[in-house]
Order: sequence, then structure tokens, then C-alpha cells
Amino acid sequence: MHPPMSNRIKCLPLKEDVVDPVTVEMLAQFVVDSHFRSQPKGANMDDKAFSESQEETRASSGLADSKILSQELLRKYLSYVKLNIFPRFHEKDMAKILSQELLVFNCVL
Repeated sequence: MHPPMSNRIKCLPLKEDVVDPVTVEMLAQFVVDSHFRSQPKGANMDDKAFSESQEETRASSGLADSKILSQELLRKYLSYVKLNIFPRFHEKDMAKILSQELLVFNCVL
């Protein structure tokens, strides 16, 4: 493969995503609620009705308010992660990446 061609191929890390439905739903609820809180009051009456139904759902599910992150805490958390967290590859991850690179390389040839 020519060097310019190999520079165009991006290497993406392969990670296994373990899904926890409860955590995913809590995260989705947080994102949607955060969006509604950032909107001006009374911007859309349908949104207000939707937000109220979400509050009822949250109350009926028994989620504690202590597990809900504030906007400021989320910003601080994301800033901290960007500055201080540096993921490392393990040998198993590197083996997967190399096998994918070989597949891409063989397809190009």
C-alpha cells in the first residue's frame, strides 16, 4: 500500500460495550431533562406537558434525586475527564486492532 493511502485509513479502537438498560435509561432521561431545563420557560406547551409526564414517570420509578447530576457538576466532570483520563490499550485490544488493520489492508490490495 502506498504511504499516502495508508495515512488516509484511520485506526479506531475496538471496545466491547456492555449495556446496562437501567443506566442507559437514566442517562437518556438526564439528557432529555437537561435539554428541557436549558429551554426558556413556556417555549413550547407540548414540551411542558411532556416534561410533566417525565416527572411522573421518574416519581413512579422511585429514582432518588441524589443520583441526578446538576449541570455544573456534569460540566466539571467532563472537564476533569478530558484533562486527566487517558485510556490505555491492553494486549487483547491491540490484537483486535491489528487484525482489523490486516482485514482493511487485504481489502485494499
